[in-house]
Amino acid sequence: MLEPASPRKDCAIPGLTDETGATRRKLWAFRPWRFIRIAASLSVLSFALSSFGENMPAELLGSWRLVKVYKTDSLQGLSPREIQRKLLGTIVVFRASSLTSCGHTTNITSIVRSRMSPGDLLFQYHVTFESLGITSQTVDKVVLNNDESGNCLGELTLPGEEIYLKNHDEICVNLDGAFFKAVRIKSKADGTDHMSKN
Repeated sequence: MLEPASPRKDCAIPGLTDETGATRRKLWAFRPWRFIRIAASLSVLSFALSSFGENMPAELLGSWRLVKVYKTDSLQGLSPREIQRKLLGTIVVFRASSLTSCGHTTNITSIVRSRMSPGDLLFQYHVTFESLGITSQTVDKVVLNNDESGNCLGELTLPGEEIYLKNHDEICVNLDGAFFKAVRIKSKADGTDHMSKN
């Protein structure tokens, strides 16, 4: 009787086959469910850190006034323009745990800070850095309470829940697709910033 031919040793694949040419079964095998579980865990962790791991940016704390509506080609935007004009002069106050704006105060339950490129802003709103007076290559975007809380003029969220940090004394506030220029209000007594830690 003929004996079964032995596997050729020269066909063994280092790390995947043993000295007999047989595939090792104890090695890490491709199992899609493992990668799905890992990806899901990382996604949840990333969301938790971005939503709840941030503190109110120190450069944002204080009082700001909406002084201008930028002319943009945004696909969204407040309408009619009378509403935009009503919001000019609005005072927005950022504290460590609350936001006061449009005559209302709301507690801060989530803070998400991300970095935006010109392409990001153009893709989301059809708005350019140039139209908002942003001269840097990127800008930090801060979203409070998922931009969903408060009641301004009976139909809007509170101005100040989506902000773009331009510099120490100027920010850009996005309210329902309309972009406002806001400047820091300083103390008349000594020229220092209005800062609040409460």
